[in-house]
Amino acid sequence: MEACATKKKARRGARGKGSSHRRGGKDLQEAGHNAKLAKEKKLRERGLKKGTTHRTARFSVVRDGLHVSTGWHGKEPAKGERDWVLKAYESGQIKTALAHFHQVGCDL
Repeated sequence: MEACATKKKARRGARGKGSSHRRGGKDLQEAGHNAKLAKEKKLRERGLKKGTTHRTARFSVVRDGLHVSTGWHGKEPAKGERDWVLKAYESGQIKTALAHFHQVGCDL
């Protein structure tokens, strides 16, 4: 009796490392399978859903918040950095730089 060599067929729908058939949750799919964007979205949503928001008429940022005439606390930035911020603000590029900051939910 001769042993019959059978060729194994490739599995369809395999989800291996190089597969084009990716699996992921809703957030991952909405983020275009970008794990970092999906994680940021989940963190932001969790903060809004599970976080506690307080609203009060007693506190006013203008009246009670710590501020100085320059609007800056701490050590003054270097001249080159101040010039960069001013140029970025005037050209509108500051929006691109601030897009990487996490938004904090608040209700003032």
